[in-house]
Amino acid sequence: GPVVLIPSRIDVCADIQGWRPHHADFQRFVCRARYRELHQPDAELHGFGNEVSGFTFGKGAVVARIYNKTLEQTVHRDTGASLLWGDYDRDQPVWRIEFQFRRKALIELQVPDGPGVLNGRQGLWRYGTDWLSLRQRSSHQKPSRWPEDPLWPWLRSLAIGLPCNPLIRRRIREANLSRVVSGLVGYLSSLGALTQTDDMVRVMNNALVLGLRYVDERGVPFDRLVNRKAARHAAVWGETAV
Repeated sequence: GPVVLIPSRIDVCADIQGWRPHHADFQRFVCRARYRELHQPDAELHGFGNEVSGFTFGKGAVVARIYNKTLEQTVHRDTGASLLWGDYDRDQPVWRIEFQFRRKALIELQVPDGPGVLNGRQGLWRYGTDWLSLRQRSSHQKPSRWPEDPLWPWLRSLAIGLPCNPLIRRRIREANLSRVVSGLVGYLSSLGALTQTDDMVRVMNNALVLGLRYVDERGVPFDRLVNRKAARHAAVWGETAV
């Protein structure tokens, strides 16, 4: 029979520059409960040193995360998100606004299958930006009665979908190559420290000897390991493995 894709979780997000949240902004968020009353959600404020790194709202079927994506990529290495940012200001942080919808929420929002989610991603974004909102402080005691911050209607109006970029494949491969080289140099420097050798050529020669011994002990030829990984890359990119 036909294959039906049933997602257990979907995240929709937008990356922006120009807004730099502060600790005080944490108190300016309100969200809607299931029965549409406004309240302060279950929330967490995250920090990196003295710097705000993000906010998390909700713990159930819908969760919102607002976090410094540039900082995350610096700490945990580049995940490839920057390849989609185009000509962005490298001196300014990029913040991600992200809404997570689990299976229960997807069913209630009538987007239970894969095609429905793709077609309904704009509706999910609209729901998320209605569910959570940023308010401007006013004289009223309840944050839920404060007017919306002008940033939020602008966010709500964003079109959700990946940009069409013909360079994305090449740039992702370049990023992958850069990560592999970075890891290789890191392992070589560790090997140099263990063997008390600070000459890179000598360390690489030692690595060759040790690597050949390791492959021989495993009983799996090195070319077979390479071909397996080449086949996986070809499956991802829809190409023929060499």
